[in-house]
Amino acid sequence: MTLSDIQPHYFPRLHYFARMFASEHFVIRDDVQFVKNHKFSDGTRGVSHQVHSPIKTNAGIHLLNVPVKKGGMLPIYQTQISYDQPWAKKQLNQLKSNYAKSPEFHSVFGEIEAILDSGYETVAKLNNATLFWALFRLLEGRAPESLTSLSLDSVNTLLQERRVGELGHITAGTSLFPRESEMSASEKIVYLCNNFKATNYLAGGTAFDSYMDPEIFQDNQINIEVQSWTCQPYPQQNTQVEAFIPNLSIIDLLMNCPTEQALEILLFRG
Repeated sequence: MTLSDIQPHYFPRLHYFARMFASEHFVIRDDVQFVKNHKFSDGTRGVSHQVHSPIKTNAGIHLLNVPVKKGGMLPIYQTQISYDQPWAKKQLNQLKSNYAKSPEFHSVFGEIEAILDSGYETVAKLNNATLFWALFRLLEGRAPESLTSLSLDSVNTLLQERRVGELGHITAGTSLFPRESEMSASEKIVYLCNNFKATNYLAGGTAFDSYMDPEIFQDNQINIEVQSWTCQPYPQQNTQVEAFIPNLSIIDLLMNCPTEQALEILLFRG
């Protein structure tokens, strides 16, 4: 069995879904520490997609950003969102401005608006809602009638009814790890693999290069596979800026493509 895990991202990028659908068991790592920026193995820094999501505008890539309250070194599930400024309204206006002419705008925009108007308290709750919304869209072609259905239980029920790719079940990291754990990042992943009897771990390239310890996986007879998914071109807006930009937010794909085409792109194995 193949397992993968990623922190909850804000309206995740497309490779996030591709990795989910290539895994039989997926763990949302809401237990890890919240960070706004990452330091990569080559010494460079980049934004954390825990609170950033890239869309395409008439000026190129723009990052939607969710502000958070200052609270020290907290895990994602405890990191609170700040509503001191009307950032949600600003983002909705940006989506209108850049996607109003997209084929799926009228069916997708209202659902996004409902999520952003809900005032989720923490980064984990908001990000999970955006992830579950996208999964409902991809599997059902629409969001559930009530936002309360954007839950882990509802998504897992949906996956039992309609399995897409390899994905069969999703688990939250906070249900698996104690509040205080001295395990390293690699030890935690091995723990997850052993817990779910997974013999194959699908890793992201950044994680593999930055902190993974292959020896621990070898000792536990767990094979590491690094994700090699390629984003296939699909119709986008603002083609005068650039004809195609890969691996944007799931918003971009669902605004521009019907469900069947979106799934083909995310399930592509090349």
